[in-house]
Amino acid sequence: ADMMDLAGVGSGTVDVALCVFGIMFPPDPAKALREIGRVLRPGVGVASIVTWHYNNGVQIIGDICVALGKVESEDECRPALLNFGDEAFLRRLLRHVSSAVSLRSLDFVRRDEAAPEALKSQRPGLRRQYPLKPRRAKVRPVR
Repeated sequence: ADMMDLAGVGSGTVDVALCVFGIMFPPDPAKALREIGRVLRPGVGVASIVTWHYNNGVQIIGDICVALGKVESEDECRPALLNFGDEAFLRRLLRHVSSAVSLRSLDFVRRDEAAPEALKSQRPGLRRQYPLKPRRAKVRPVR
Protein backbone atom coordinates (compact mmCIF):
# COMPACT_ATOMS: atom_id res chain seq x y z
CA ALA A 1 0.00 0.00 0.00
CA ASP A 2 1.06 3.58 -0.62
CA MET A 3 1.13 5.20 2.81
CA MET A 4 0.48 8.61 1.21
CA ASP A 5 -2.78 7.31 -0.30
CA LEU A 6 -4.63 4.72 1.78
CA ALA A 7 -7.66 4.86 -0.53
CA GLY A 8 -8.63 1.29 0.31
CA VAL A 9 -9.03 2.14 4.00
CA GLY A 10 -12.11 4.05 5.09
CA SER A 11 -11.87 7.24 7.12
CA GLY A 12 -12.13 6.68 10.86
CA THR A 13 -12.07 2.89 10.61
CA VAL A 14 -8.73 2.02 12.25
CA ASP A 15 -8.14 1.71 15.99
CA VAL A 16 -4.35 1.28 15.90
CA ALA A 17 -1.78 2.18 13.25
CA LEU A 18 1.84 1.12 13.65
CA CYS A 19 4.61 2.46 11.43
CA VAL A 20 8.05 1.09 12.25
CA PHE A 21 11.01 2.75 10.49
CA GLY A 22 8.84 3.73 7.52
CA ILE A 23 7.72 7.33 7.95
CA MET A 24 11.09 8.69 6.81
CA PHE A 25 10.88 7.16 3.32
CA PRO A 26 7.79 8.56 1.52
CA PRO A 27 8.43 11.63 -0.66
CA ASP A 28 5.97 13.59 1.51
CA PRO A 29 6.04 12.31 5.12
CA ALA A 30 3.47 14.90 6.23
CA LYS A 31 1.01 13.57 3.65
CA ALA A 32 1.61 10.03 4.90
CA LEU A 33 0.95 11.18 8.48
CA ARG A 34 -2.26 12.92 7.37
CA GLU A 35 -3.42 9.65 5.79
CA ILE A 36 -2.68 7.77 9.00
CA GLY A 37 -4.66 10.43 10.88
CA ARG A 38 -7.54 10.18 8.39
CA VAL A 39 -8.01 6.44 8.84
CA LEU A 40 -7.79 6.50 12.65
CA ARG A 41 -11.06 6.31 14.56
CA PRO A 42 -11.73 9.81 16.03
CA GLY A 43 -11.06 10.05 19.75
CA VAL A 44 -10.04 6.40 19.96
CA GLY A 45 -7.43 5.69 17.31
CA VAL A 46 -3.78 5.54 18.27
CA ALA A 47 -0.76 5.65 15.97
CA SER A 48 2.70 4.58 17.03
CA ILE A 49 5.46 5.89 14.81
CA VAL A 50 8.89 4.43 15.51
CA THR A 51 11.86 6.30 14.06
CA TRP A 52 15.58 6.11 14.55
CA HIS A 53 18.30 8.36 15.76
CA TYR A 54 21.79 8.38 14.27
CA ASN A 55 23.26 4.90 14.24
CA ASN A 56 25.29 2.62 12.00
CA GLY A 57 22.22 1.94 9.88
CA VAL A 58 22.23 5.55 8.71
CA GLN A 59 25.89 5.24 7.74
CA ILE A 60 25.18 2.03 5.83
CA ILE A 61 22.29 3.65 3.94
CA GLY A 62 24.55 6.57 3.01
CA ASP A 63 27.20 4.17 1.72
CA ILE A 64 24.60 2.25 -0.29
CA CYS A 65 23.26 5.47 -1.86
CA VAL A 66 26.79 6.35 -2.99
CA ALA A 67 27.51 2.82 -4.25
CA LEU A 68 24.29 2.79 -6.31
CA GLY A 69 25.14 6.16 -7.82
CA LYS A 70 22.05 7.81 -6.32
CA VAL A 71 24.17 10.56 -4.75
CA GLU A 72 27.78 11.69 -4.97
CA SER A 73 28.29 11.95 -1.23
CA GLU A 74 26.69 10.00 1.61
CA ASP A 75 25.92 13.36 3.25
CA GLU A 76 23.41 14.05 0.47
CA CYS A 77 21.06 11.29 1.62
CA ARG A 78 21.85 11.28 5.33
CA PRO A 79 20.34 14.60 6.55
CA ALA A 80 16.74 13.75 5.64
CA LEU A 81 16.99 10.47 7.50
CA LEU A 82 18.63 12.07 10.52
CA ASN A 83 15.80 14.59 10.86
CA PHE A 84 13.52 11.80 12.05
CA GLY A 85 15.70 11.26 15.11
CA ASP A 86 15.11 14.88 16.14
CA GLU A 87 12.07 15.33 18.38
CA ALA A 88 11.70 19.02 17.39
CA PHE A 89 11.55 18.02 13.71
CA LEU A 90 8.82 15.47 14.45
CA ARG A 91 6.81 18.03 16.40
CA ARG A 92 6.99 20.48 13.46
CA LEU A 93 5.99 17.73 11.03
CA LEU A 94 3.05 16.67 13.20
CA ARG A 95 1.76 20.26 13.38
CA HIS A 96 1.01 19.92 9.65
CA VAL A 97 -1.14 16.89 10.40
CA SER A 98 -3.42 17.92 13.24
CA SER A 99 -3.46 20.05 16.35
CA ALA A 100 -5.02 17.08 18.16
CA VAL A 101 -1.86 14.98 17.83
CA SER A 102 0.44 14.54 20.80
CA LEU A 103 4.01 13.27 20.81
CA ARG A 104 5.60 11.32 23.61
CA SER A 105 9.15 9.96 23.57
CA LEU A 106 10.11 6.77 25.31
CA ASP A 107 13.64 5.58 25.97
CA PHE A 108 14.56 1.95 25.84
CA VAL A 109 17.84 0.10 26.03
CA ARG A 110 18.64 -2.06 23.06
CA ARG A 111 21.11 -4.84 23.68
CA ASP A 112 22.77 -6.29 20.62
CA GLU A 113 23.54 -9.58 22.32
CA ALA A 114 22.82 -11.61 19.19
CA ALA A 115 24.50 -9.17 16.79
CA PRO A 116 28.11 -10.37 17.27
CA GLU A 117 27.03 -13.94 16.43
CA ALA A 118 25.15 -12.76 13.35
CA LEU A 119 28.10 -10.69 12.17
CA LYS A 120 30.47 -13.68 12.27
CA SER A 121 29.02 -14.68 8.91
CA GLN A 122 29.66 -11.22 7.44
CA ARG A 123 32.83 -10.14 5.71
CA PRO A 124 35.55 -9.04 8.17
CA GLY A 125 35.75 -5.60 6.52
CA LEU A 126 32.07 -4.97 7.13
CA ARG A 127 32.42 -5.91 10.81
CA ARG A 128 35.29 -3.43 11.22
CA GLN A 129 33.48 -0.67 9.34
CA TYR A 130 30.16 -1.04 11.17
CA PRO A 131 30.83 -2.35 14.70
CA LEU A 132 27.69 -2.93 16.75
CA LYS A 133 27.64 -1.72 20.32
CA PRO A 134 24.82 -1.59 22.89
CA ARG A 135 23.39 1.92 23.08
CA ARG A 136 20.36 3.82 24.26
CA ALA A 137 17.79 4.38 21.57
CA LYS A 138 14.54 6.31 21.39
CA VAL A 139 11.08 5.09 20.53
CA ARG A 140 8.64 7.82 19.60
CA PRO A 141 5.01 6.76 19.94
CA VAL A 142 2.55 9.25 18.50
CA ARG A 143 -1.05 9.48 19.59
